[in-house]
Amino acid sequence: MILTFELEPELEQSLENDAKQKHLSSSEMVKDFLIENYFHQKPASEIVEKNKTISPITQSLIGLLDKSTLDESDYRQHLEDKYL
Repeated sequence: MILTFELEPELEQSLENDAKQKHLSSSEMVKDFLIENYFHQKPASEIVEKNKTISPITQSLIGLLDKSTLDESDYRQHLEDKYL
């Protein structure tokens, strides 16, 4: 099915800018909007993004430093001790 509609120039420009930032076409943006708001489902582009696999090594590092008391000054000191 092909739908054709007119948008105000400002709205059209905003849609094009948002689509460009999300690496989607304007048509995909409108389709995703309709799916989310009319059918109350996640758009395909969001599902694909969510299901990208993370390597096991990267997964094991997520949250590793949440409870750490280290900060940028500790890291700078480490670099100075190591390289100077």
